[in-house]
Amino acid sequence: VGRKGSLGCPYSVRDYMDVNPEYGSKDDFRLLVSETHKRGMKIIIDWVANHASHDNVNVEKHPEWFYRGENGKPTRRHKDWSDVIDNDFGNPELRNFMKESMIYWVREFDVDGYRCDVAGMVPLDFWEETVAELRKIKPDIYMLAEWESPHLCRFAFNSDYNMELYYRMVKLRQGKACAGDLLALIVGSRHLYPDKYLPLNLIENHDQKRANKVFGGNGFRPCAALIF
Repeated sequence: VGRKGSLGCPYSVRDYMDVNPEYGSKDDFRLLVSETHKRGMKIIIDWVANHASHDNVNVEKHPEWFYRGENGKPTRRHKDWSDVIDNDFGNPELRNFMKESMIYWVREFDVDGYRCDVAGMVPLDFWEETVAELRKIKPDIYMLAEWESPHLCRFAFNSDYNMELYYRMVKLRQGKACAGDLLALIVGSRHLYPDKYLPLNLIENHDQKRANKVFGGNGFRPCAALIF
């Protein structure tokens, strides 16, 4: 309902406790995780806690779980995200449901972690409480915040997106910064984050243009070398 484009957006979640049938079944996913682990690798899944689809399975069962506009109808705070409605983390039942849903995929399917969409738009105390529970089940669970925040990494996450480094590299390529700016940023950030923090360094992601376009055919190579 209200999908964007012909395929819709995978960040518009209809059911937190199920697998999109276009991708397969729960048994398929369980097998994927098992075979991944056999090959010495780990698997994390995307988690969209901030918002859900207009026809999320909880809309009719628990309408009070969603953020409402002035007209009293479920809506979102980010105007452009027309295909979603925001979850209301002021509701204790919604918070508990979201926590139990994340526990479910770790306990039942043995996933190794989560990449948490727009993590900074969800209350920090929710992440603190939930990650603490997840680590009781899987102590080495890996938590990646799609955000940039030393605060999130001090209290809940292993990693966040190193977007400032990306933007500095773009400026460098545009002739608006010097290489020394990159070094200053890298050294300075080490004083803000906890010791075991692992930044997600990137030269492109699904919200950015391809690195080859931004940095050029040869320009992206030194950037790739730098982030490694």
